Amino acid sequence: MAGNHDRAPVESPVAIGTHIAVRYTPHLFLDAHTATVAQRPDADAKTYDAQVHVVTFGNQSNPAIVLLSGLSVPWFDWQQVAEELARDHYVVVFDRIGSGLSTATDGHPPGTLASEVDIVAQVMAATGIDKAHLVAHSMAGFIGEAFALIYPARTTRLTLLDGSYEPKTTGSRAIIERLWHDTRTPGLVEKLDRFVLDIDAARIVFAHAWQLVKPGRDTPLRGGTDRRLMVRLAATEQFVDGMLRELRGYELWAEELALIDRTLPLRGDTVVVAACQGWANFGGRILGRWQRKLRRHARGLATRNQDATVFFLPIQASHLMMRDNSTAIIRILRATTSTLQRYHVTATEKA
Repeated sequence: MAGNHDRAPVESPVAIGTHIAVRYTPHLFLDAHTATVAQRPDADAKTYDAQVHVVTFGNQSNPAIVLLSGLSVPWFDWQQVAEELARDHYVVVFDRIGSGLSTATDGHPPGTLASEVDIVAQVMAATGIDKAHLVAHSMAGFIGEAFALIYPARTTRLTLLDGSYEPKTTGSRAIIERLWHDTRTPGLVEKLDRFVLDIDAARIVFAHAWQLVKPGRDTPLRGGTDRRLMVRLAATEQFVDGMLRELRGYELWAEELALIDRTLPLRGDTVVVAACQGWANFGGRILGRWQRKLRRHARGLATRNQDATVFFLPIQASHLMMRDNSTAIIRILRATTSTLQRYHVTATEKA
């Protein structure tokens, strides 16, 4: 399963989905005393109507998989994975608010991690999913892990694909309060970024530069229709606003997750997948600093959660692994618990 880099399947035409109406409540937090999600008592109680772009694949009677995109990752980056999984699963992928074809953030400050979890729950309800295997990529790893902790009965398995992880977080309510207030207004760096990217020509240059990195020698980052669509998306004010907004909320989400993790137990199977590629990993054969960090994360999850079965898998791929090595990702997502046993992480295992 952690073997050689696999060539991705042939690219299909981009699938366009439908829009689902949701209510976005940006100030939800986990109340550590009651272990429930509630609105901040001192926050403006205003919620927003939003439209979330959702694409579904497969038969709704099959086991469900929900794919959660990382920072600025559009829905079509999952298409190769989703189409193959749809043979025996019901697959849902959606653009989170402020990205892809979903509602723009219109300059609003970032919401909380619990607010993002609430959107996932609404999308699952709207698509007829009672429980699902959650697959979370990059920064959405915060969201997937928080969902699994808050809604264990609705999570059949959690898979984190190169998920964001911050080991120095404490989950301190004082820190969360400070970060909440700090994220209400952009910092100096973000203001400069916004000033530059407010110029149409600068956004066009940025959109093309976004495509320059090529993660694998066998397949380009994006090509053909995917590339043209990604350039169009990245050149919009909505894309820039959504990206900068989420980056502003990164530390807040990390601290929120630490509090949720400290308050609620993780149950069931959890698979942590780390990308290994290039000179830093000797072609994926040796774990580098980032991969060891994710292995410590897996070990920490196993240590803190006696009812969880945790697995750690390094694979040869770039960070955008669902495109770069979709064959391996599909194999991992289809794997049974018994198949994954060789990658089992225990609380006593050396990090």
